[in-house]
Amino acid sequence: MLAGITDEGSLSLVIADDMTVKELNYIYRGLNESTDVLAFSFTHQGEYYGDRSPETLWSEEIEFALPPRGDVGLGEVIISYPAMKRQAHNAGRSVKEELAHLVIHGTLHLLGYDHIKQEDAHVMKKKEAEVLLKIKCI
Repeated sequence: MLAGITDEGSLSLVIADDMTVKELNYIYRGLNESTDVLAFSFTHQGEYYGDRSPETLWSEEIEFALPPRGDVGLGEVIISYPAMKRQAHNAGRSVKEELAHLVIHGTLHLLGYDHIKQEDAHVMKKKEAEVLLKIKCI
């Protein structure tokens, strides 16, 4: 459990098309390509700092429009439905299983996990497997 995160909470889940995910990936990460899942934290903002660290359109002045209530939740996970279907097919999994995997992956990002460094990727992959086993999706 990370500091400030309770056992209860919420997140927003958006299922989108490749073009929408590509546009968000470009604006917020500077990557002009689609991806399977994006995660945007409501509690901490920032740019993606990966190996390529491209310029983005994001700036400190850009903030998410948050709901008026006090508890805004962890953030927002955005999944590309076409990418999810392709990945499920390529991995021999059902779309339901792939959806569970991507929701868990995105949620772990919201909780502070990342996979830029190899050792962090190992920790995140292990945590994904633990959660998937708990919900019996693998």
